[in-house]
Amino acid sequence: MENPSYWAVVPASVRYDKKLRANAKLLYAEITALCNKQGYCSASNEYFAGLYDLSKKTIGELISQLARCGYVRLDIVRDERQVVVERRIWCAIESPFLPADPPPKNQGTSPENSGDPPPKNREYIKENKTSINNTPLPPTGAGIFAAYAGEHAGLLEALQGFEEMRKAKRKPMTDRARGMLLRRLQDLAPNDPAMQVRILDQSTFKCWLTVFPLDTDKPAAPNPQNDRRQVTNGWID
Repeated sequence: MENPSYWAVVPASVRYDKKLRANAKLLYAEITALCNKQGYCSASNEYFAGLYDLSKKTIGELISQLARCGYVRLDIVRDERQVVVERRIWCAIESPFLPADPPPKNQGTSPENSGDPPPKNREYIKENKTSINNTPLPPTGAGIFAAYAGEHAGLLEALQGFEEMRKAKRKPMTDRARGMLLRRLQDLAPNDPAMQVRILDQSTFKCWLTVFPLDTDKPAAPNPQNDRRQVTNGWID
């Protein structure tokens, strides 16, 4: 992987924060190097993992630590199907190169008041772009599940397990089928990844081709044998 050749910014508050792991400080520097003139970075955990030879799980933990400490802010952009299409990482600390907050939406404002960097630094930010900051293409194939799951590793694992079960039954999923599955999951458990995992696991275990409400959510069926016993004994509930 080709390493970016841009300058990075690490404020003293980040460098000397003893609560931060060393790799979190390094990752913060990389985030500042990948920010474009809007002040945010849209690189994925997979990109950072390949860049620093770390696991995606570790990268997720480092970014979460930076967010908890208030050094970055995360925005998740979803489409109309609630599929994650982009994650934006904003640097929450003022620096000579990066605005601390997203620029205002008023396009009639002059550049100096719209959140853009000062003129002397504007050219620096203009050059500080990579392909990962472009508007991403809609995900396809297995990437649809990864985009939907976002940072929820358990949900992604459950989605992949369901798809493997479909393949084993010789009923492989198309992109349309994946989208229908995600919409069905969202209907059954809106914005509840833990419940969605349980629903997926149920269908995978029972080899169902789609997902249904959990069995525990269904009312218990009446037992005719119990009803007959109650009538024989002279009482009925």
